[in-house]
Amino acid sequence: MKPIVISLIALALSASVHAAPPKPPVGPDSAAAFEMLKSLAGEWRGNVGKPGNPGGIDYRVTAGGSVVMETLFPGTDHEMISMYFLNRGELMLTHYCAAGNQPEMLYDRKHSGSDELAFKFDGGRGFSMRDDLHIHNGAIKLHDARHIEAEWTSWNQGKPGATHHFVLTRVAK
Repeated sequence: MKPIVISLIALALSASVHAAPPKPPVGPDSAAAFEMLKSLAGEWRGNVGKPGNPGGIDYRVTAGGSVVMETLFPGTDHEMISMYFLNRGELMLTHYCAAGNQPEMLYDRKHSGSDELAFKFDGGRGFSMRDDLHIHNGAIKLHDARHIEAEWTSWNQGKPGATHHFVLTRVAK
């Protein structure tokens, strides 16, 4: 081998040895995150935004355990549904909004944690991402078996809009 070729090979091997190792995912994998969502089955009540602004979320496991249905503001004129499911091993959700659109999100393992599930926008139907109001991303934080927080950010005109913050306690049966 010519000295220049040997030098290039040595340089390439040296760079790969000294490269930073890839960062491991932070949150649970999609299957474990889906099981965490299943554990939320039941009624949750509390505040949305600020104290004194009541709201609630109901979670129900359905379709033979393959879907978690989340009902926001159950029984009100502003009721909305989100369906969480595994699609070829990836946790996804479709949100059926009172605005008449259906944004879709993917579980974002990189921005999740052992007790927080983050979701990022992945398209949808019934709206223009650039022009129309829609829910764009969010997270659910599981404090313990009786307390959760959820935060969902809307987008409008192609940029972040309002953030809806839920602080909820499980309703005892």
